[in-house]
Amino acid sequence: MLTCVCGAGIKVMMSGSEATETGAGPVVVLVHGWGMTAHVFLPLMRELRGHYRLIAPDLAGHGARKEAPGPYTFQRYGEEIAALVEKLGLSSFHLLGWSMGGTIAARYCLEGWGPKPESLILLSAPARFMDGLGLGQSPASVRKMERLMAADHVLGLRGFIYQLFETGEAVVEREKDEIMAYMLTDHFPPSREALRDTLRELATTDVTALAGTYAGRVLLIHGSLDKICPDRGQTLWQACFGSLEQAKLEGAGHAPHLTRPREVARIVADFLGRAG
Repeated sequence: MLTCVCGAGIKVMMSGSEATETGAGPVVVLVHGWGMTAHVFLPLMRELRGHYRLIAPDLAGHGARKEAPGPYTFQRYGEEIAALVEKLGLSSFHLLGWSMGGTIAARYCLEGWGPKPESLILLSAPARFMDGLGLGQSPASVRKMERLMAADHVLGLRGFIYQLFETGEAVVEREKDEIMAYMLTDHFPPSREALRDTLRELATTDVTALAGTYAGRVLLIHGSLDKICPDRGQTLWQACFGSLEQAKLEGAGHAPHLTRPREVARIVADFLGRAG
């Protein structure tokens, strides 16, 4: 397996299923969100790498794997996570998913797509992305996103990314430029087909309708100002898991691991310390 440096102490494993890795200790696998790459976790990984081994893969159609052929389905991505866990010989691990990655991670646990993690962390994740009752994105908003993707997927994705800063969250311009750099990487944008298909998956997935069970501990982290996955919609996760812990970040938006990585890292480390 070849590796190349991706920032101080952080490497990208080049093995046919590229993943960003750093740190040592209990393993945490991190799953990125819609249209993003593993690089979106770099600030959080830098905060956590002193105590954990962190592995963040690029999903097919995204990042260093943007040329990987479909299908671009959540089940396929779940199977990729399982293959990564088995390939690395991980006897135990924790799973963290942001936004769409959280939906994938939850389905991975509930539907048994692979070896189950010791614990699950859902970061600004939707149990039901499209919802007509204000618990998620309205059907009209999703249809608008679909039209934008069809017309110009690069412009459409950039517009979606800029929504992260329309919440009223306090982020100075210098910080905003740094944050954008983690999302607009050299591999931007993902393939048009991956964006289209994963948006369709998001629009049709309702995790609350699943009948599976997961016995591990679950932590839900979300921002009070999140407009992508509204605060009210986070209550839907109660129907998915028997019990879960919750950390609500007042004044944070959809990407607190980028705008407030140290605070999110403290919450994650405290939870994993107790989960271990």
